[in-house]
Amino acid sequence: MTSEMIELIDTIVKIGLGALIASLTNYLITRYNHKSEEKKEFIRRYILSIDKISENAEEYFQKWSVLTSAIGGTSKQTTELNRKAKKEEWNFIFTADENLLDSRNNKMTALSKLKLLSLNNVADILENCTKIEVELREMVIFNDIIPKNSELDIYEMKMEKLREKFYKELSKYYVQYKIPTHNNVYN
Repeated sequence: MTSEMIELIDTIVKIGLGALIASLTNYLITRYNHKSEEKKEFIRRYILSIDKISENAEEYFQKWSVLTSAIGGTSKQTTELNRKAKKEEWNFIFTADENLLDSRNNKMTALSKLKLLSLNNVADILENCTKIEVELREMVIFNDIIPKNSELDIYEMKMEKLREKFYKELSKYYVQYKIPTHNNVYN
């Protein structure tokens, strides 16, 4: 082989090796960036899902509060005036109950998303709220019994404890990913 042939082969090898290294580097960087973008998108969607779960559950908790307020107002009036509940008071209670029933769709949406995200402990807490709701509705809506305010306070206290526990547990999953702050982007 002549020296020109050796130089030609040497140049081809150097160019080919350089191209191979550049291609491999480009592939690895692109792959890394793609995985990084996938992870960012997953985290973004995960946090948005938790936000939506919180919104749906909060609507349910608010409708519960309106119902217990309606029952409480009626209870106070019937106890203080030693009388039965008036038709208008029952209508107010029934309207609040209908709104609570409408909000069950949001609660069920929250439950399904919690289960989809495997946040079963949080889903269990929300499902326990149903037990309290059913007990109170059984008494008031189906048996036409207005509880005393002291009895109603027990239902409200139980529900509030579950609500607090729900948000405390849900927030653990929310902050599991480092949430940027304005002081330190990666906290």
